Amino acid sequence: MSQDTKKSIFSRLDTDLLRETARPQEALKSQPTQLNTERTNVQTSERPTKRHPFDIFEDQLLSLTAIQNTIFQTTRKKPTLGSLVQTALDEFIKKWENVRTSERTK
Repeated sequence: MSQDTKKSIFSRLDTDLLRETARPQEALKSQPTQLNTERTNVQTSERPTKRHPFDIFEDQLLSLTAIQNTIFQTTRKKPTLGSLVQTALDEFIKKWENVRTSERTK
């Protein structure tokens, strides 16, 4: 393939690509920006949340999902996995604080 043929193929591709990407940009500019102010997961408590990634084991995720399904079957309200983890962390922290307190009093 000659250099001229390569240039014309790439020029055409680049031009087609530019046209395709320019259209959505123009459409976005012409439409007013609307922010979604509706929250999907409204926290019921006043405690601020902080998003933080954690790795969990597959069996832990399966157990959490089973707990989530059990709660859903009994209450007809499906709790988020995050709320289940928050509850578990609260219990773990409370237990840990009790252990530390009892160690101090010895």
